[in-house]
Amino acid sequence: MRHRIAAVSFVLVVLIAGGVTIAVAGPGGATAPTTKAHATAYAHAVNLRAGDVRGLVATAKGGVVEGPLGTLGDECAVAVPAGKVVGIGSQGFERLQESTSFSKSYLPLEAVSSAVFVMRTPALASREIAVVRDASDNPAVVTCLKHHLENARLEATGEGGKKIGGPIGKPALSQVEVAALRSPLRAIRAYGLQIRADFEVAVPSAKGRSHLYHDFLGFAIGPAVIMLDTTGDPHPFPVAIERRLLSLLHSRAEAHKL
Repeated sequence: MRHRIAAVSFVLVVLIAGGVTIAVAGPGGATAPTTKAHATAYAHAVNLRAGDVRGLVATAKGGVVEGPLGTLGDECAVAVPAGKVVGIGSQGFERLQESTSFSKSYLPLEAVSSAVFVMRTPALASREIAVVRDASDNPAVVTCLKHHLENARLEATGEGGKKIGGPIGKPALSQVEVAALRSPLRAIRAYGLQIRADFEVAVPSAKGRSHLYHDFLGFAIGPAVIMLDTTGDPHPFPVAIERRLLSLLHSRAEAHKL
């Protein structure tokens, strides 16, 4: 079996990790008015699917995710203090590059996924987005995010994406910057973060140092929080596609409103 370094998806591994149980979010583990089955069905109705991302193919399975910014968001207080928030993520979609029998060109990289989190009340959903919105203005949060990312290491994987051992090599990122991200569409009140960094590990087809852009953009509708997650290298994920996918997620969330 040929091993490879998971260069394309390492940021997702760092930010969205850990096994959790599907649950509707709520303080103290309280039971939410929306049932688990209803919340799961809603997530599947809203999330991105293959037909939404022309030219991109599914390279990662969907499933339960911790959010809205994964375990890193929880560790750095980019989350409602009420407790863990878990939801359903879409498959991960990526634009594959040409490859030979022994090597793969990873760049340019374009990857996208979405996730849906159902809170107990609309107020909690709005509060969650507000915390994400204000994160880039909080020095302690920015310092925490940069510290975790600049100490992240890659993980080796085999066929099917199965992890082989623990983190390897030197830290993968340097010169990490965290900036506020605002909605590219006036009609949608979406907020998030953009993480920009230099990629310190040699990547096939890269000319010089690789530059990574990872965007988290989310909005609240009723008790639901919907997140759009994009990655680009050496340039940000295309804005026109990001606008279209954000609009699509918003229209689905409105049509299937809880």
